This record gives sequence, structure tokens and C-alpha cells, in this order.
Amino acid sequence: MRTILLQLVFSIFINSFGFAQGQRLYVDSTIKVDGKNVPLEKTVPYCPPALLPKVVLHHLVGDTSGTNIPFIIPNSVDSTELLQFSNFLFQMKEPLLYNVKFKKDVYRFTWLRSIHESIVIRIEKDSNSINLFWSKSSGNGIYNPVRVYDQGTVHVPLKNWEKFIQILNACKFWNLQKGVNDLEDSSSWILEGVTQNQYHITIRYTPGSEENFYKTCMFLLNLANIHIPKYEIYD
Repeated sequence: MRTILLQLVFSIFINSFGFAQGQRLYVDSTIKVDGKNVPLEKTVPYCPPALLPKVVLHHLVGDTSGTNIPFIIPNSVDSTELLQFSNFLFQMKEPLLYNVKFKKDVYRFTWLRSIHESIVIRIEKDSNSINLFWSKSSGNGIYNPVRVYDQGTVHVPLKNWEKFIQILNACKFWNLQKGVNDLEDSSSWILEGVTQNQYHITIRYTPGSEENFYKTCMFLLNLANIHIPKYEIYD
């Protein structure tokens, strides 16, 4: 009975928030951008605010096991996370991924870390051309200023793109909800994706090394030839 109840509540949690909704719901031609789709104003959010709700751990009444489940606060926005995420990408001169109709597939991993450098990796598949763009910053915009100190571009073979999509699908990215941040000084693992008909974003704060979400993000780091010491890969 307890298992069924947990599944029911989790199902409500999943269905209480739209996943992978059509990109047409977010296209906004009123946002002013430059030729690379970087917003001209720093106040522009880098994702639709409704896609970053506040998520808290909730204890089921009558459950004596101590199990907590994630619960979305209706009609809420995690304004702190949205501001940090948007401020960082704006200063990194990254493009928006939701405001216009895309003709290519794009995925972006933003890794905001409190101690070590923050990193953003964007992989794009435009017809038969697949390229990956990466940048490192000495800060994340909260504890210290954002300053790009290293960046590069990598051409990605089709077989590596297919492997990436395989891992991405294994983590069920398009149905993956925002996680709960219940740790101090945890790093934010933010993954976005956009195709011709959908945009999605999710955030994880404590991805375990065995999780497919973790493997998806680490695969992009490997494609970028960015080598992170094991002791720096804190959750």
C-alpha cells in the first residue's frame, strides 16, 4: 500500500508540471537580441520562469519510514536560481535557446560551482554539421565575478553525437524534473535542450556518479576535452 501511495503522489508531482512542452509556448519575438541571439538586456531570463518552480521535500502524513518526496510549490518560481543562471550565461555571452524557432538541435550544460571555475558547454547539430562550444569562467557571478579565461570549439563526429543522444535518452531528459537543493554550497548542474518543436530545462544539485544525468553531463565534458580532477567533481 505504501509503495502504491508513493507512486501515486510521485505521479501527481510529475503531472502537475508540464514537461517538454511545445517550444511554440515560449517563442517571444519581443525579446531584443543581437546577431548571435544574446539578449541586449541583462534582465532577460535565460529560460521561461515557469519552468523553474520552487521544489521542496515533503513528508507524507502517516508515513513512518521518514521518506520525503519532492513537491512543486504551485505557481512559484525559483527566482534565486533563475537569476544566478541567467546572470552567468549573459556575462558568458551565451545565446538564448527558447525565444525563437530553432532549425537545429542544441543542448547546453551549465555547471555553476561555488569553489572552482564554472563551465558552460553547448553542443549543436545543424544538418550534418556538429560542433561543441565550451567556456570556463573564474567565477559564477554570485561569490565572485564572471570572467572568461579559456574557451574553445570542437568538431564532433556523428558517432559521438549519437552516443550522446543515447545517454541523454537513458536519463529521460525530456521528462526530467528540477531537483531539490537541500545542501549548502552545492553545485548546480543545469541541462537545457531545444529541437524544432520543444524546449526543456532541468537542474540537479547532487547527481550521483551512477546516474544517467551525471553521465550525460560528464560525456559533454569529455567531448570538450575538459579534464576535471576527481576531487573537484563535488555534488
